[in-house]
Order: sequence, then C-alpha cells, then structure tokens
Amino acid sequence: MRKFWPHSLLAAVALATSSGCNSTVNQDELRPALLSEPSQQQVAALVAQALNIKGVNISEDVFMQKSSLVLSSPPFTDAQGNPIMGKQVEMPERFMLLTDGKQCYLQHLNSEQILPAPTLTCR
Repeated sequence: MRKFWPHSLLAAVALATSSGCNSTVNQDELRPALLSEPSQQQVAALVAQALNIKGVNISEDVFMQKSSLVLSSPPFTDAQGNPIMGKQVEMPERFMLLTDGKQCYLQHLNSEQILPAPTLTCR
C-alpha cells in the first residue's frame, strides 16, 4: 500500500502559505484612482508583468483622466494590410488603477489579480 499523506500535506502547506498579491490587500478599502503625474513606463511595466509578456505599448496619458485601461490585440490583416473583419478572436485585456489612500494598485480585471504599484503616485 502506498502512502501519499506526506506529499498531500506538503502540497496543502505550500498552497496555504503561498501568498499572492491579493492576500495582503483589503479590497473593501480600494477605490478607483488617477495618476498624480504621467508614469507611462512604470504602468507599461506593471501591465506587462500582469500579462506575463515582454512589453506593451500604452499612451503617455494613461490613467491621467480615467482609472480604466483596455488593451486589445492588433487586428488580423490580409496580404495588403487591410483588417479582416470578424477575425478578432481574443477578448481585450482590462485594467483598473486603484488606491487605498496610501498606495496605488493595478488590477487586471480579466484575472482579478491585484498588483501593488509602489512607484506610482495616485490621487
């Protein structure tokens, strides 16, 4: 008879002690926020981290006028570069800038992941 108990216990302990970004954030205290100053590069780095990609292009005034960001993939094109209608197969990636009054956070709405953004200044 095989014993799986130690492995099961180890897996349960690892799962219980692994902490994601959401575990330290009181989501009830978070509210939509805007940036106090333009921070295109820092926001792009956080978005890329959330999407697990190398980089992303975003506008210079991201989160300056509204607290949401929607990124869509470039449209599929034919040989002449014309967009092919009906070929958009991926849902857009949606983000929200949040604050608890002390720190900024970036929430990836598709996955509900919340990343702390200590380099950003929110209002």
